[in-house]
Amino acid sequence: MNFSMITSSALVALFVSGIAGAEPKATNHWLLDAENDEERFKRVEQMFAGFSGAMAEVGDRYQHTYDAIKDGNYALASYHWDKLRGAIELGYLRRPGRAANAKGLFLETAWPELKEQLTSDDRQAIQQRFQQARSACLACHVAEEVPFMNDQPLFRHTADFK
Repeated sequence: MNFSMITSSALVALFVSGIAGAEPKATNHWLLDAENDEERFKRVEQMFAGFSGAMAEVGDRYQHTYDAIKDGNYALASYHWDKLRGAIELGYLRRPGRAANAKGLFLETAWPELKEQLTSDDRQAIQQRFQQARSACLACHVAEEVPFMNDQPLFRHTADFK
């Protein structure tokens, strides 16, 4: 067959009719187009992944909390601090094995201490509590056997409030 003589519309017709291959129909319904609920749940699980996606949000919220404290905007810091907690909780919902350290080293200790301090308007005390929370983050990474997480700009940039 001389392919140079086939028009683009002929190629489309070949493809649509299935001669060019058995590619699945591509739609924007990635979930609804799954063959069954089991496949849908697999896709949802893949979409939400494990703890790493949650930690990406935690890192963003952590940075926003730091910036808000630095700016003296404690209401904004409190807002991001709340969202940070929610992201961690969703993370260990997906990876329950991470819950013990997340709770014991951070959510039940450092997190509520900073949350409470954010209502005080005591800049020095708030900054000190943030630094304690930062230390708890670092300790949790070590406990979870990912100490390399501590060696990144996020933690270098938030080491102090200068």
